[in-house]
Amino acid sequence: MELKKSWKWLILLIVVLGVLIYIPLSIDYEAATIKAAETAFHAEPLKTDDKVQDTSIFLPQGFILEEVSDNNLLVRKGQQEYLIFVNPEENRDSRLLYNNLTAIEDYSINQTFVEEDQFGYLLVNEHSRRNVDLIVGIGGYKITTTTDLPDMVDDAKNMMQIANSMQKQE
Repeated sequence: MELKKSWKWLILLIVVLGVLIYIPLSIDYEAATIKAAETAFHAEPLKTDDKVQDTSIFLPQGFILEEVSDNNLLVRKGQQEYLIFVNPEENRDSRLLYNNLTAIEDYSINQTFVEEDQFGYLLVNEHSRRNVDLIVGIGGYKITTTTDLPDMVDDAKNMMQIANSMQKQE
């Protein structure tokens, strides 16, 4: 009789612990990520600290420019890689990259941002419950990375800050 009660309490404890572990995982990452990207999009562009080819760029603290090729930059922060694509023929209000991306794939998050002289977007494609592809862009600038769900908010903010800072230099 006492043994059956002990099992019931153990099962109840396991269920309660499971719920407590699940609650942090159910944080609304989608809304927080959209808000972070939107805030960075509408903010004043951060002062650029690098010039790569014909483009000026701001890199947040800890971000390092690893490689430069014709239209691509590889940036790293720790083990995290970010690929920046630059289409010098497109202005900041161009929708070409966004239209091309959304024509070939559906995204779990597909959010656009508009100001009078620029068009931005945030796209997320979930691989698993904890791993996503994150794409952020403004006009002819597109930044992609694969990240963990808990890092998605900070990554979206940093990526949009980078995209927002990028300017063609004549």
